Amino acid sequence: MERTQENDGSFLEPLACSTERTKSRNVFKQYCRSFVGVLLALLSALSVVIMNVFAKLCLILPPFEIGVIRFIVHLLLTTPPVIYTNHSLVYPPKVIALLVLRGFIGASGMFTRVYAVQNMPLGDAIVLIFTSPVFTAVLARIFLKERLHWIYSILLVLCMAGVTLIARPTFIFGHPDSAPEYDNVLIPTLVAWLSAVCSSCAMVTIRVLLRTYKVPSSVILLYFGLVGLVYSILGSYFDRGFQFPFCQSTDYLFAACVGVFAYLTQFFLNGALKYEKAFIVALSRSPGTIFGFIFQIIIYSLIPGALSFGGASLIILCNLFIFMLKWYQNKNRYGK
Repeated sequence: MERTQENDGSFLEPLACSTERTKSRNVFKQYCRSFVGVLLALLSALSVVIMNVFAKLCLILPPFEIGVIRFIVHLLLTTPPVIYTNHSLVYPPKVIALLVLRGFIGASGMFTRVYAVQNMPLGDAIVLIFTSPVFTAVLARIFLKERLHWIYSILLVLCMAGVTLIARPTFIFGHPDSAPEYDNVLIPTLVAWLSAVCSSCAMVTIRVLLRTYKVPSSVILLYFGLVGLVYSILGSYFDRGFQFPFCQSTDYLFAACVGVFAYLTQFFLNGALKYEKAFIVALSRSPGTIFGFIFQIIIYSLIPGALSFGGASLIILCNLFIFMLKWYQNKNRYGK
């Protein structure tokens, strides 16, 4: 009898160890998934900043013409993976509506972003565009039921204060007497802000498509390209008509580069949203503000003013605080 009990104990011991190992592996995999999501979000941030640099180098092409070239390149890069994987493009009407909505919002965000970077200093535009984490946190709470702490309301006010320091509206700061690069930035600022809202809406929509309806990333990218191309053609026609410059213009090359890095931005973003929550992905892209100011100084030799640095610092600190809060919550959730 004693031997039987002894054998029973020795039999259960490996099972207990196996359970512990499985639990440890699951926790480790969860942390790895978060790491992959954050890494892909950082790559997306770097790609979008490089895309903005090439968009600003397009001196002749207006935004809608840039969009036509950008989405043609996007479709050339997206179609082969869809054909290779043989993914179905037919979905229920609700999913199709979400795919089209994602394409419309994404295209709107792209055009507002291009307009902003073409009509205001690059660093300022990128900082405003990367205010999206706060909007994403609010939208994720509403549509994805991701928890939103009351502290985010305070951070939203602080973030908007940073936007005000960067925009310097004349009804608060008066009309500047110098630095023409910073004149008349109110409308581009509002457009850049709209781009941030569109980016947040797009991230939430992608998250819903990936997690709720299990739509493959390549299909989301394909629908985005199709909707964006139609959007670009119609927008160009009703704006000022097609105004493509002469063939020797380097704007074509820059617009093609916009298309390549825009595709990489969406590819990395979809991958990040597959592994991580929407507003965490948005927060992980906040270093894009730093990339933007670095490119502005290196390429354009344009040093932002003290108010721009102050506003950028305030926005970055808000985003970092949200990131630290989320990290602390995850630490308590998955154990010490």
